[in-house]
Amino acid sequence: PKMIELYRDSETEKFEQTVKKFFVEVLAYSLITIAGIAVLIHPVLEYLGKAEFVQSLSVLWILLGAALVLNLSFVPHYVLFVKHKDIAIRNITIIGAVLNIGLNILLIPNYGLVGAAVATLGSYMGIFYYKLLVGKS
Repeated sequence: PKMIELYRDSETEKFEQTVKKFFVEVLAYSLITIAGIAVLIHPVLEYLGKAEFVQSLSVLWILLGAALVLNLSFVPHYVLFVKHKDIAIRNITIIGAVLNIGLNILLIPNYGLVGAAVATLGSYMGIFYYKLLVGKS
């Protein structure tokens, strides 16, 4: 609501400061969560008797990177929403879905789960990039 109010009232400098603060907060909370998962994953797998999952942790690390990128993409997403660019949000989402499907088709046959994780990361990066690009216009 604060960002909407600032944008509506044409308080550009305060709006941009609020967006930057939001970005830093999302980044900080995401990194704290990722760090917590990194610290706890081995003890949790041991406790659950699922130590064999350790061999697939590379998929988890890639997906945690994807989650970080996705979380960060919500900042320009909200900027687009505030600027009434709902159609752009829809189009970017469709582009991301098509990109994800294409990357999955390319990567899964040769790389399996790791390929699927990389496809997810790649599509989230594309979504983040396009949201930033459109949000600045």
